[in-house]
Amino acid sequence: MNLEYLLNCKTLPNKDDLTDEDLARLFIKYKGLLKKIERDEAFWAATNENIKRAYSKLDELVEERTIELKTVNEQLQQELTERKKAEEKLKKTKEKYHNMIENIKDGYFEVDLKGNFTFLNNYLSEYLGYTKDDLLGKNYQKIFLLDKKTIKAVFKKFNQVYKNEIPQGSLFETQFLRNDRKKRFIESSIYLKHNSQGRIVGFSGLTHDITERKKAEALRKKFTEKLENEVKIRTKELEVVLELKERLLDQIIKGSQFKTEFLANMSHELRTPLNAIIGFSDILLEQSYGQINEKQFEFLEDILSSSDHLLDLINRILDISKIEAGQITLNITRVSLNNLINQISSTIRPLYSKKGLNFKVKGLKTEKEIYVDPIRFKEILYNLLSNAIKFTIQGEIFLIIQENDDYWVFKVKDTGIGVALKDFDLIFKEFRRIDSPYVQSTSGTGLGLPLTKKLVNLHGGEITFSSNLGVGTTFTFTIPKDLGGKE
Repeated sequence: MNLEYLLNCKTLPNKDDLTDEDLARLFIKYKGLLKKIERDEAFWAATNENIKRAYSKLDELVEERTIELKTVNEQLQQELTERKKAEEKLKKTKEKYHNMIENIKDGYFEVDLKGNFTFLNNYLSEYLGYTKDDLLGKNYQKIFLLDKKTIKAVFKKFNQVYKNEIPQGSLFETQFLRNDRKKRFIESSIYLKHNSQGRIVGFSGLTHDITERKKAEALRKKFTEKLENEVKIRTKELEVVLELKERLLDQIIKGSQFKTEFLANMSHELRTPLNAIIGFSDILLEQSYGQINEKQFEFLEDILSSSDHLLDLINRILDISKIEAGQITLNITRVSLNNLINQISSTIRPLYSKKGLNFKVKGLKTEKEIYVDPIRFKEILYNLLSNAIKFTIQGEIFLIIQENDDYWVFKVKDTGIGVALKDFDLIFKEFRRIDSPYVQSTSGTGLGLPLTKKLVNLHGGEITFSSNLGVGTTFTFTIPKDLGGKE
């Protein structure tokens, strides 16, 4: 019987139908099948083990991937939360920004690259005389600019900012018409506007009205032009006045020179007979040529006193004239200050003794030397001290001497009648005397203090005074120490 037939037969054949050879072949084949089954079982066992290991590895990978996905999911959730917060914050910031912009007292605008309004605040829309809806999406060039020239000028500014040719925020002025057709001037600034990717998407800017300022500038320009014309007219008038002044000054100088020459000549002509009168009066008073009666003696004393006063007046006028004409030069010499003070003290002793006044010198305890013109310096001190004695009824006269690195300081202080504040301006004026009964009762020319001031100034010093009415007066003058270089 065929072996293949037996193996493929669905029902086993009868035993008696099989031969021994068929059984033997069938047994061998069966054993082969058993061995194959065993091998297949081993293969499937190994395959199952591999599948188990693969499933285990797959479970591990799935678990790892699940953890990774969970982590990524958590991160995405966190990012989404943060993004949502950021968007909310950005929204609030935008709202706050827009609220702030809406509340400023200047116009704010945003336009795209074509010049169409994308945003503007209420102030700007109200200022222009439009509603926001009228302006949003509309081009600024078609809304309120006047002419092509103005449009071109504004476009140029936007283009310059876009190309970074001028700094952002640069100011420019524009004239335009509002919705009510009123002409206004505004000053604007432009800034670039970027999107989230940093790309330029438009412009933003601020504007404010400068119409009143422009009016003021125009008025100021008009006023300046008018003022310049007035200045030109006044300048011409001033030139005429200055020319006249120069002529008058020339005449004054010539007149002053004539006065100086006249006084010099007249002083000589006057002093010669005055000296004769004084000399003959002295001789007559000495009664060398005969006795004179009491009345004649009194008359001669009056003549002598008046002549001395007139001679002193002439000498003072001549000195002032010479100083003004620059004809007096100082003979600066190094002299003993102590000797000069002693000489002055001796000279004025009869004056203060006669009135029962005390005279004291302070600040000169050691020997001192000073550079001065001794004759003129004594004249300064004599004028001040004799003046103090003249206007002191009772009390004391002080000569106070001080020094520092640069100056000698001399103070003549009295306890006299003093000077009222209203009369301070008269002190150093020529031929001016204080209008008071006591002053008018004393002799004087009103030239002593003016001459003293000129002599102090001639030495390079300054003279000042302070006074209290009824208390006393202090005159202070300085003499520079560097006069030694002029010796």
